Parts: sequence; C-alpha cells; structure tokens
Amino acid sequence: MKKLLLLFIFIHTLVLTAIADNYVAVTGDRVNLRAQPSTNAEVLWTLGKYFPLKVLKQQSNWYQVEDFEGDKGWIHNSVANKENRGVIVIRNNVNVRSSNSTNSDILFRTSYGVAFRIIGQRSNWYQVEHPDGHQGWIRGDLLWGAK
Repeated sequence: MKKLLLLFIFIHTLVLTAIADNYVAVTGDRVNLRAQPSTNAEVLWTLGKYFPLKVLKQQSNWYQVEDFEGDKGWIHNSVANKENRGVIVIRNNVNVRSSNSTNSDILFRTSYGVAFRIIGQRSNWYQVEHPDGHQGWIRGDLLWGAK
C-alpha cells in the first residue's frame, strides 16, 4: 500500500511538473483572459494573437495561466495553441534582424510587450513572425516564453 501511495505521489508530481513547463500561445486577435474558468467570469484583460502564456494547471477545458509579468488568469483551451509557440519582447527598442547575428541588417525595431510567433531557431536566436506578417530574428535573452 505504501508503495502505491509513493508511486501515485511520484506520478502526480511528474504530471504537475510537465503542465507547469508548458506554454501556450493565444490564437485569436481579441481573446479574453478571465478571473475564473468560466465564460461568465470577469474579464481581466484582452490578449492579442501569439501572446504567450505559461500553463500553471488545467481544469476541464480551461488553463490557469501566467503571463510574462506574473499576472494570472484563465483561458479556454479552444483559443490557446501549444503547437505554435509565442514569445513576448521584454525590453524596449529591440532590433529585429535579417539573420541570427548582431552583424546582420536591422529590419525594424520592436518594444516591450509585443508578441511574436516562433518560426525558427538557431542557437539562442529566434526567427519570429508578428501577427501583421513581419518576420525577423531576435536574440533569446530579449524574449519571454522562449525555452
């Protein structure tokens, strides 16, 4: 009996760890983050496409999530995608470059809180796409959600 209890605790811990390491990206342009796992719950704020969120736990069809500033809420799994990873810029005046090097051309600059979708990776550089279609490369230490 003791062995079964220990096995249950071990498996439960593994499952919680796996969920905690998951990230999702918002799939729609205006998706509500709610105070509770219900469409009737208060809307805390509205998120844009590719906004990354760390999954803390799952309850039925809802994820309890945390954003890059540590704010928490609930999002329905139908508007959150685990396959297309999102990242968010955590500095101001970040250069988005033509390739994965500080010697490459600057295509445009972006700011704190702007979300992108990851479309490629080389070492600590991420090839990203903005919801408006603009693409380029950003160093990983300037992004949250890149792992």
